[in-house]
Amino acid sequence: MSASHSNKSEQVSADMLNKALGHDQFIRLGGHFLHGAEHGHENTNNSNKESPPIITKTDTFREGDLEYVKVYFKDPDQDASGFGFTGIYGSPWAQEQHPFTSPSFGTVSPGVVEYPFNLGGGAGTPSDIAFWISDSEGQNSAPVAIHLAYN
Repeated sequence: MSASHSNKSEQVSADMLNKALGHDQFIRLGGHFLHGAEHGHENTNNSNKESPPIITKTDTFREGDLEYVKVYFKDPDQDASGFGFTGIYGSPWAQEQHPFTSPSFGTVSPGVVEYPFNLGGGAGTPSDIAFWISDSEGQNSAPVAIHLAYN
């Protein structure tokens, strides 16, 4: 039997993401990342230049020891090409980046990425990840924080 729930928005600091990802591209203005959407908030950037993908919603659902992250996105210039994630707040998940053509254990369909995380039977501490969508121009969406529960 699988359980499903929507993640509540987690506050992710730009400094924490820059440190975790090794660069200084994330800036938060008024509670939102400058070039994207935080969980549950949409970017209204309507410029004509190349635009990074925009994460519009995240959900999680459980199947046995696996908790799946389901990330919905839109891409104004239709060049989304991959996704990545890394552990945050002390979570042990290593940074990974995958092209849509080879998504490791994930599945990709138009506007949606699903990726499973093995929570090892529920023992341990809850984990948090930052998840982003990348495009062929080397741009990333604003990352979103997703809580992986051991419920």
